[in-house]
Order: sequence, then C-alpha cells, then structure tokens
Amino acid sequence: MISEEMKTRSMKHELTNRKIAGLIFSRDRAIQLCAVLESFHARCRDRHAVALYVLFKVSDEMNRRQYDALKKRFADVTFIEETHFKQQTIDIAAGGDHVLFMVDDNLFVRDFHIEQAIAGLQHHPEAIGFSLRLGRNTVHNYNRNVRMTLPEFACIDTGVLKYDWTSERHDFGYPLEISSSVYRTADILPLIRQLDFANPNLLEGLMAANARPLAARWPCLLCFDLSVTFCNPLNMVQTVCTNRTGGDARYSARNLAALYADGWRIDIAHYNGLIPCGCHQDMELVFRKESADTTVAVPLVTIEMITCNQEKYIRRAIDSVLAQTYPNFELLIVDDGSTDATPRIIASYTDSRVRCIFQEHKNRWAGTNRALAEARGRYILAVDSDDFIASDYLEKMVAFAEKHPDVDYVYPAELLLVDPQDQPTGARWQYHDFADNRLLPHYLFDQGHSPIPYPGSLRRMTLFQKTGPYDELPNVADFVFLCRNALKISFKRVADHATYYYRVLTNSLSRNFDARDRTIARTLHEMVALYPPEALCPAAADVDDPVLKTARLHQYAAETFRKHAAGYHLVKNGDYFRHYAALHQQESHYPPSAAAHHTWHKQETCPLVTVEMVTYNNARYIGRAIESVLAQTCTEFELLIVDDGSTDDTADVVDRYADSRIRYIRRPHVSCAAARNHVLRAARGTFILCVDSDDFIGPDYLRKMLACAGQHPDVDYFYPAQLTPVDASGRPDGKVWRYSDVPDNRALPGYLFHQAGSPIPNPGSLKRRSMFDRTGPYDEFETVEDFVLLCRHALKIRFKRVDDHAAYFYRRLDSGLSRKAEARDRITSEILSEMVQTYPAELLLPQIASVTDHAAKQQLYLEYLARIFEKHAAGYHMVRHGRYFKKYADACRFKLKNTSQAGREMLQRA
Repeated sequence: MISEEMKTRSMKHELTNRKIAGLIFSRDRAIQLCAVLESFHARCRDRHAVALYVLFKVSDEMNRRQYDALKKRFADVTFIEETHFKQQTIDIAAGGDHVLFMVDDNLFVRDFHIEQAIAGLQHHPEAIGFSLRLGRNTVHNYNRNVRMTLPEFACIDTGVLKYDWTSERHDFGYPLEISSSVYRTADILPLIRQLDFANPNLLEGLMAANARPLAARWPCLLCFDLSVTFCNPLNMVQTVCTNRTGGDARYSARNLAALYADGWRIDIAHYNGLIPCGCHQDMELVFRKESADTTVAVPLVTIEMITCNQEKYIRRAIDSVLAQTYPNFELLIVDDGSTDATPRIIASYTDSRVRCIFQEHKNRWAGTNRALAEARGRYILAVDSDDFIASDYLEKMVAFAEKHPDVDYVYPAELLLVDPQDQPTGARWQYHDFADNRLLPHYLFDQGHSPIPYPGSLRRMTLFQKTGPYDELPNVADFVFLCRNALKISFKRVADHATYYYRVLTNSLSRNFDARDRTIARTLHEMVALYPPEALCPAAADVDDPVLKTARLHQYAAETFRKHAAGYHLVKNGDYFRHYAALHQQESHYPPSAAAHHTWHKQETCPLVTVEMVTYNNARYIGRAIESVLAQTCTEFELLIVDDGSTDDTADVVDRYADSRIRYIRRPHVSCAAARNHVLRAARGTFILCVDSDDFIGPDYLRKMLACAGQHPDVDYFYPAQLTPVDASGRPDGKVWRYSDVPDNRALPGYLFHQAGSPIPNPGSLKRRSMFDRTGPYDEFETVEDFVLLCRHALKIRFKRVDDHAAYFYRRLDSGLSRKAEARDRITSEILSEMVQTYPAELLLPQIASVTDHAAKQQLYLEYLARIFEKHAAGYHMVRHGRYFKKYADACRFKLKNTSQAGREMLQRA
C-alpha cells in the first residue's frame, strides 16, 4: 500500500521544482515598481518558486538612474530594458512552465502561496488561469464605476475558489489580463505568439479580445477567497489608450520620481491586511524615508533568526548580530507566532539592517523556509534567537567561504555551551570534518545524529536549488535534510572561527523526544533505500556477491536499529527503532544465489506474483491475453484484471474464465495510470508482472523471469531483452524490439533525456512491489506514466535485463495509448524540463564533468539542452507536436545570451 505521506511528499517535491516566470511591465515608475517588488517579497510565502523579471522602459536619464538603483537593490530580480517588446515578452514567458503577469502599480496586501495557484491549475485543467486580484471582496469595477455581482463560486481548496467566467460581466468576465494573473505557459504562449502588439496595453487588449474562442476549452477561472493584490491607478505613463486614473497631481509620474530621488519610498507595511473592494482602487499613498545607502545596498549575507516566545534571550541575540565587524548583512527575523513580549523587543530596533516577518505559529522549520524565500543575500547564516555570537564571527566565516567558492556548507568546528545566565558551562560540542561527503551517510546512519551543526552554519543560497527546502517537521528537520541530501552538498569545517555561544535550555524543541525518535527512525529506514549498500555499511564494499552484499547491509541495519533502540544517543522511545530492526532482520535472509532455477515456496494466503492486466475496451483481444497467463508453467500467481471503465463486452469475456486465480475489478474510466495504481493497492504478490490486455506471453515466461529474480534479490526491476511485435491477428510482423542493458542506473537519466524514450520496457517487466515504497505510485497522466516513473525515479531503482526469457508478444494497434500523440508530447516535454531541474548537469551530460571553469560548463550545458529540445521539436522519436519542446529550447537559448565570454571561448574550442 502506498502511504498518503509518500503521495504528499511526491506532490510537494513536484511543486517545489516547478518553474514560474514572473514578468512585471514597468515604465518611468521606479517608486511604484519598488513597492511592487517589496510587497511581493513580503507577501508571497514561497517567493523562491518564482523567477522575477522586470521588462522596463525609461524616457530620460533620471528614470534610468532610478531603475539602475533598483537593479542593485533587488539583485535576485532580472531587469531587461525594452527593445523588441513582443519577442522579449515571449522569451521571458517561455522560460517557465507557468507565467505570472504583473504591472508596476500592483500592491500585494495579503500573504499567499503562489504554488497553491499552480496546484489549482494542475488539478483543474478546465481553468484558463488563476487571478490574484479577484475574490469575494472585489465588488466594484473601477473603469466603469459600477458595482459588480459576484459569480457563483465553488470552493476547491482551502481559500481557493473556482467559477465559470463565460457568463460573467466586468472584471469577472475578463479572464485574460496582465496585471496579476497566473497562466500555464503552454496554454497562453500560442495565443500571444499570434497577436500583433508592441506594448503592454495592446497585449492585454488583444488577449481580452481573443478570450471568448477559448471558452469551450477553458470555461473556468480560479482565484483566492480574498484577493491578495490590487492596482493603485495613480497616474498614466502610456499614450496608447485613455484609462481611468486617480488624477491627483501630487502623484504624477514626474512628482513621484522626484520623491524617489529624495529618498522617499511607498510604505508597503501600511497596506498589509487591506481588503480592496476591486481590482483597481484609488488609495492615498503613505511614504517612508530611506537613507541613500539602503536604497542600493544588497547584503552579501542574510542572517536567519527564527524565534517564538524568546523575550528573555532575543535581545542578546540581536545585539550580538548588530555588533558584527563585518557590515554587509541583513538580519532577517521570522517570528513564528510569539505571544510574549518578543514582537515588542524586535520592534524597538530601528537599525535598517533588521527585517522582521511575523507568521502564524507553526514550527521553526516553517520559519526557516520562510527565511529562505525572503533572503536577499548570497549566503544565509543561522543564529538561533536564544544564542549569540562573537563580534568577528561573521567576518571569519565569510572570509573562509569566499576562499572556497566550490563549497556549499561552511560550519564551525565547535559550539560553546552557555547556561540561561550566559555563563559558559565548561562544555563544548565539537564537530568532525566532512570535506569528503561520501563519509557522511554512514555516520548519520550509524550514530543517529548529525556531526555537522545547523546553528552557526553559513550556506550558499544556491545549495537549495539542488536540495529544495527543509521538511517542516516538529524537530530534527536539519538532520533529515542531511540524511536525504548528504551526497548533493559539499562541506567544509572552519577550524579558525570566532565563538558561537549555544544556549542549553531544557524546554528546547529538541527535547520533544517522542516526535524526534519517530522521525529519526523513519529517516534512517529511508536511507537504506536511498543509498548504495557500501555508503551505509562500509564492510559491504568487500563483498562481491550482490546477494551477500544486500544481506550484509540488512543485517548491519538490523544491528544498528537495535543499538538505537537500546538507548543509544539519547533515544527514549526504542519501539520505533525495534520495528525497523525486525523488518531488516527479515530482509537479511535471502534464497541462495546459485540456484539458477530456484524453487519458490508458496505462501498459504499470498501468491508470489500478481500478474497486472489493465484493460479498457479490449474485448477483442483480452481472451488471448488471459489464456496465455493461465497457461504458465509456473502456477504461483494471481491474475489481477483492472477494467478502467470498459463499455464493450470486456466483462463478458472475463466472466467466461472460472479460474480461482483471477480477480476482476471494475472501476470508472479515468486513465491507465490510475488503473495501474489500483493494482498497486490491491496486489497481494511479492512481485508484479505487467501483461497488457492486448498482448500475450509464452508458457514459460513467468518461470524464466522468476528464475532471474531468484538469482538477483538486490534488483527491483527485471525486464525482457526484447519484445516480439504482432499484428491485430496475433501474427509476428518479422521485427524484434531489442532493449539495452542498464546495469548502472546512473546512466539512465542521460539516456531518457537524450532520447525522450526509454531503453526499458514496461510490458513484460517483473517488479518487486517493495520498489513502489521508494518511488511512490504512478503519476496519473493520460499516457506515458511508465516513462515518467523512470524519469523521476531512475536513481532509486535497480534494473536487470533478462536475456533468457520466453517470448512476449506485443500487439501493435493504432488505437493504443501510445497513439495519444499530443498528450504524449506535452507530458514528455514537461518531464524532460523537470529533469533539468532535478538532476545534476553531469548526469544528463557526463562529458562536462571534466570542465572546471564554471562559466564554460554552464554554456556547454545550456547549448546541449537547447540542441536536445530542438532535436525533439524537429520530430525525433515520433514527436508530432514539436511546439511543446520548442518552448524549452527557446528558454535555453534565451539563457545562453547571458553566458560569460569564457564560456563562449570554451564552446568554440569544443
């Protein structure tokens, strides 16, 4: 059974890695653009998921200087001056799976998650987009100055609404706009390419004019319950059309530019929690004064301080940070719902380097992820709100990190423990050097705690592009983070560092023993599936026989879990560890590997193999498929037929067979992938053998596949070396489909990406059911779910090609699922793009591993990605809808424009 936790984690991983291009249109309004960027950074809780671009135009040198200042202040935003508006808009939008359009008079007033909008679009394909400016509160249409009637909303998620825009008027009947809406790039870009526009106003007007023909396909629009942004129409800087504006001369673009030059900024905090009555609303501006330094300063380091009810200690922590000899930092405090005097203490600091974000109480790791989303520095340093640091701590850590640009995670050699009165206890926590990260998985597994501290650590923000954020657990999320990502991170211990004072408190979160022990036990168990045997159990490296190697690993795991269960390293709840000790002890007993034709012992209630047969309207062929299974010389199986809503005589055909080994399950029609997941839930066998309902197999097929499985108990996925295609009458067509041997799964991602096809078949494959405990179920796409499984989980699966197998006869039918060409091409292109975000570059293009120059490596890699997407777009491997691949090729070409001269020179030499 696939756990709900695994499904949630899979969905979370998918959302975290999705690309969103945020495009802001701006002209001569630096002070208003600054407010857009500040309010978006403050209110978008998952800001890290959006790549922000500003496409701007200036009319004089004063405005140019102000935009130049914004470029320096917002270093994580890409500013592009307008030259060819249409092409630049298309290029930027093509860089993401989704595009968020904004304009420079937006103000964000309420916390939100952009990924909630993406999830809504993912699960509601009938929705044309997701509006951030609509909600139950938007009752006034500004342009016509009339009251609007709210549509009939349906609640589809917490705080998310859906309605039919096709029958609505005014703003609710205006689904395509560019001021604050999210669209699927694959949906909106084809329309934009067809339009003839040269500025934002024409773009929106033409989009709106072409919305009605899209109503049949996308009749719905999504929005939050309350809008999270609105536009403040203060002035007009374009001459294309006459829009309604506030008309207050104080707020002319020229006057606001003068205020900006004098150091005034719009005070976005004044509008927090505002509930606007419409998409556009006149609002009086409230300003704050900033020094010249703060308008352009971009900190190198963000110091992260997560706090909750630490009124007794936080002042000492803040003071120690503000006393640092190294000046180029910001202190980002995330208050996780304090109910004591902590907020008042923080508010008493007027230092411009201090930023504070208040969130409803959840846990410190939710606060850490918020800090990651909000951080402006290239590094992030953790200082707990009950600790404090020496005045030169940051200076020494930054100096060390700058000397080691290839290191992700710099940490102190020791922490000095202090009591509640700030007095040293006489104890120090000392940490090992893990410059070789290959040693780390064994230590984590064997010791059940981390040899690398989180407090006092200095991490590059680019690290989280490889790992994703922390799991928002009650505690030990830093330990879980290292267990899952040890080999993705390069570490360096700093021996010569200033003192980090770590306060020991009996009520700290780490004392929640039950939750801590449960999480640690589960995480250690996950590591057994995540890492090769020798990474956790070094003694396994000396064992050549794969059966004995795997048995040695499980025996070692059982011994280690028993050690933890006995109270090792402060374990209080040994039952969690004893549970996994028993599981691994059972796994340590395998059948002899020498038995070429192993005799499997039948269990009393459970068959050894579940033969999976998913069917949909295959009454003509399924009888031949069933008979070929029932004729197997090996009889220890069940035949599980899942009918995905057939409307022909399939059920009548199945009913003719009275064999007790057949189980027949009917379900409403959804997809083949959904039916395969039903098999995973209902299967009783240790193995699952896939036989499609229009195929058939030789009588010795199952026995020979099991014989190979008996010899290789460390392998998850056994597949035939070839399939024999047959026509509709079941006659071989004289061809044979042969498949490559993939003994090293590290070679698989590169092949999948390069070919957009798999060297490993799903029909005829024999899989251990336990494999899906690591991968999760199939993603329920319309088609190619088996290809998606391999793309996402290639490194989690151990493969074996079976050369000595009986024939598998694959029936080629034009009505097969593989003929869903457009869905296949769309899904394949999206998954290949996802692989670029998921896998290290060296796995997709091994040749660049030897390139040491970072800029050259990046250029070579982008050039390769662009060429591969262009190859697929041109029709490689039966691609019929190349536009899906073309958009990713265009995005790679766009990124190539910004590569370094060193990269270009390396490319020429190569």
